Amino acid sequence: MVGGGDSLIHCLSYFLTGNISDSLKLRQQIVSELIAHPKLYGLDLNKSGKFELKIMSQE
Repeated sequence: MVGGGDSLIHCLSYFLTGNISDSLKLRQQIVSELIAHPKLYGLDLNKSGKFELKIMSQE
């Protein structure tokens, strides 16, 4: 995997599906899960935090 901000997502996508082409879909699923259940992951999301996560799901 080439280094960069997407390395973890690309690695997870490759591990789960065998390719990195599904990495955007995986990123969107992770962000949706974090927004839906922030307390489960130890997050204290305010409006700004949710907005930042939503932006991350589009990159």
